[in-house]
Amino acid sequence: MPPRAKTKLPPPSTAHSSTDAQPVLQQGAQLTRERILQAARELVLEEGASRLTLDAVVVRAGLSKGAFLYHFKTKRDLFVTLIDEMIRAFDAVQANHERRFAGDLWLALKRIPISAASAAWAGIGLLGNLGIGALLLGDLASVTRWSGTALIAAGIACLSFV
Repeated sequence: MPPRAKTKLPPPSTAHSSTDAQPVLQQGAQLTRERILQAARELVLEEGASRLTLDAVVVRAGLSKGAFLYHFKTKRDLFVTLIDEMIRAFDAVQANHERRFAGDLWLALKRIPISAASAAWAGIGLLGNLGIGALLLGDLASVTRWSGTALIAAGIACLSFV
C-alpha cells in the first residue's frame, strides 16, 4: 500500500474560544434581561403594578425563576429598574418636546405625547408597590406633573381639588 498523503487541516475555529464566547454569553444575558423587563412592562400595562409577581413575569418571559434571580435579586430590584428606565425615557421625550415647542407654552401643553403621559402614570403604580423611595420621589414628581398636565390638556383627565 502506498503511504497516505498528508492533508493540510484548516486551523481550529476561534468561534468557540473562551475569549470569543464571552461576548456571546454577555449578549445572551442581555437578551434574557430584556425579556424579563419586556414581560414586566407588558404585565404592568395590562394588569397594573399591584398584580406584578415574580411568577407572572417568568411565565410571560418564558424563563425560569433562576434566570430572573440571576438578573434581579428581588421584585423590588425589578421595580427600581423599570422606574429608572421610565424616567430616562420620559426625560428624553420631555427634552425633545421642549426643543420642539420652545416659547409656546399653550401649544406645548396641547402637544404632550399621551403615550409618555400614560407610561408615567404606570410608574406611579410601580412606586406605590415599592413604598416610594425618597430618591425616586423627586424624579417621579416631575414626571407626574408633566404627564398629568398632558392628560388634562388632552381632555382625558380633569383637575379636582376635593
